[in-house]
Amino acid sequence: MSDTVKVTIHLEETDETVTIEVAKGSNLLEECKKRHIEMEWGCASAECGQCSIKVLQGEEHLNDPSVDEIDYLLFRIDDGHRLACQVECNGDLEVDHPAR
Repeated sequence: MSDTVKVTIHLEETDETVTIEVAKGSNLLEECKKRHIEMEWGCASAECGQCSIKVLQGEEHLNDPSVDEIDYLLFRIDDGHRLACQVECNGDLEVDHPAR
């Protein structure tokens, strides 16, 4: 079993797609920040929603949403939306980060 997972991020703002390998269990937003990937973020604590993503593949590999994340996203969480600041990458993942 691999200690790393592959994460593909479609960045609508810059019309780029990046693929990175991260340690299994890593926080998605923190990994993007380390690599200077242009993902918008503000509070990093599930309060502002700037790091909102839509999970395209691999939702089954994510940690359960926190109560704060559920409160912020409301009905959108059932449509595959998550907050990158709350997501742990436990398996291969593909996400879309919409333009603001």
